[in-house]
Amino acid sequence: MHPLDRLKVTLKIQRLDSVSPLHALRQQLDLYQDETVEKLARKAAGRLEVGSTKLHTALLELTAKLEAYRASKVKEQSKANKPESWKLTPERRAAAVAFCRKANLLKRTNQLIEQTGVIGERTNRMLLWLVFT
Repeated sequence: MHPLDRLKVTLKIQRLDSVSPLHALRQQLDLYQDETVEKLARKAAGRLEVGSTKLHTALLELTAKLEAYRASKVKEQSKANKPESWKLTPERRAAAVAFCRKANLLKRTNQLIEQTGVIGERTNRMLLWLVFT
């Protein structure tokens, strides 16, 4: 699925109306490299004895379908990784209200922020806290 700037594939192209090994081709390529795709279309057209325009068109259609498939998978993954919304339980709400009603709220908050690892910068951490709240 990643990186999104490449679309590397391994292709097996063959004629269904022939069992000859000369009418089959395996190739790794990045479908986002236009020159490589054109070169493969010409090579495969010669090997399979068909028109290069048809093969080039088929490769472009394959690219479009793979892009759509990858986009749907990336969208699925982003939905799966999205955290669920968090709801405040009545118990936690009561604890938060009690914390806020006690004396020296800013001083206690500053001490708790310091305990999380933001050491020093007392004024800056309180400024950040007040801006975010």
